[in-house]
Amino acid sequence: GGDKEMGKSLDRGHVLAVSLWDDVEVNMLWLDSAYPLDKPADQPGIQRGDCPGGESSTPSYVRKNFPNGYVTFQNAYVGPIGSYLKNPPSPTPGNPSPTPGGGGACGCGPAKGKNQPECVGQSEDRCKFMSQYENKCLWTDCKPAPTPSPVKPTPQPSPAPTPWPTQKPTPASTPKPTPMPTPKPNSGCPTPAPKVGCARFCAMQDVTKGKKKNCKFLKTMSTLCLQSYVTRGDKVMACKVNPKNKKCIDSKKLEA
Repeated sequence: GGDKEMGKSLDRGHVLAVSLWDDVEVNMLWLDSAYPLDKPADQPGIQRGDCPGGESSTPSYVRKNFPNGYVTFQNAYVGPIGSYLKNPPSPTPGNPSPTPGGGGACGCGPAKGKNQPECVGQSEDRCKFMSQYENKCLWTDCKPAPTPSPVKPTPQPSPAPTPWPTQKPTPASTPKPTPMPTPKPNSGCPTPAPKVGCARFCAMQDVTKGKKKNCKFLKTMSTLCLQSYVTRGDKVMACKVNPKNKKCIDSKKLEA
């Protein structure tokens, strides 16, 4: 019953926070096992998942048996529901990393005296980001191998040049002017033809499919704004960015 209020909250904007953690109080049984423990598991709301619990669910067991465990969160995407499946973003190419380092080698490795396997193999930009904002990892520049000095060859005596007989220059013939080709009149459309009419909406998102009445919910997300439209009966209306406040609004122009 809280979908309406949740929608209002999402319109105001959220901040996503993700982390890797454990629960020393109740071993996270509330997440995917039977909880509370003093209630029968067959009672509605008690069985939250099929995790058996027990010793293997305790933080002490996990920390002892998986001391190098880590998690990576990446490729987050924000947009109308279903838009990621139709137009997934292209991956951002990273800088190739040299030999993984830390402890004297070059490249990205754990900080001095730390056990941080998540640092090994990271690109230079990512490694320095983690070092600055996550207080982990260390980047070590790779020194290029020294270039060996070239061996000087033993000079050979140069033979005396044989003189060539002097030849009289051949007079150059005057080239005939090449006539200019007669241009043919342009015909047809340029290739490829620009998308006009409804064709330009094929790769865009219909915000009404996400239960939105207009373009205003996109606010200052200008890129998504210019890739969206609103359906009005058998016509569509493109979204546009207000040049004054940079917010997304309806273009007020219906197109068939």
